[in-house]
Amino acid sequence: MASPSSDDESDHPTSGQQFGAALVAGLSQDNIFYLAYVCIQVLGICMITLCSVWTHHHLSGYSLATPEQVFNYHPLLMTIGMIVLNGNGILIYRISRWLRFQRQKLIHFSIQLSALTVSAVGLYAVFHYHNVRQIPNMYSLHSWLGITAIAGFTVSLLTAFLAFLYPGFHPVYRRLILPFHIFNGTANIVLSASVAITGLTEKALFSLQTPGAKYSDLPAPAMLINFMAISIAVFTVLVVWLVTKPEFRRRYIPSVNAPQYKLRREQTIE
Repeated sequence: MASPSSDDESDHPTSGQQFGAALVAGLSQDNIFYLAYVCIQVLGICMITLCSVWTHHHLSGYSLATPEQVFNYHPLLMTIGMIVLNGNGILIYRISRWLRFQRQKLIHFSIQLSALTVSAVGLYAVFHYHNVRQIPNMYSLHSWLGITAIAGFTVSLLTAFLAFLYPGFHPVYRRLILPFHIFNGTANIVLSASVAITGLTEKALFSLQTPGAKYSDLPAPAMLINFMAISIAVFTVLVVWLVTKPEFRRRYIPSVNAPQYKLRREQTIE
């Protein structure tokens, strides 16, 4: 019996091709969204863990006893506040489709307020260390960008409270402010990620100066710092992607009928 030709074989997809086609067919927009969201949470846990291991095992740990130990709260708290909490606060409108709009706003504001509070403590830690050790404040690019990020975050949070939570604010002004508020939030987390990465690089260059264990030699602390920076970068890219991709926009449930939200609904529901 003659063997089948190669052309006949090419007409039948292989098991690998069948699996790939089934995988693509099964990846709906919702599945892609939740997969990316899970990755964001895993990356958030990874960067906090890496920062804790780095500061606890390779620096002097956490305590109020010495300025160096107080400083170690700075990278940890800034990572939790300006990256992890900030990113999750931004995504609350995407992940909480079953909640009413008013409750979404309250949760979003609460998470962002927590992020600002945690970051303020982290900011105090670095100023305390510099003042005690008589190190000049606000001289590096990292510090300039960091203050810009904190200031922008604070202004955005205050504006959001007055515009979207304060009941006397006119709906027309809410509609005018909303695009700037969304853009500022997205830009701020990108800036915060840049600040965090420059800060990690700065600390690595300052702390890893022992011959044979310099930053360029890639000792264990350098590996932790580099992997943490990569986690921050990928985390931020995924957050911005989920927030800006139109297919992931959540429709607000129709039970929100208060007049002050009418213009907001008309703008967001397609």
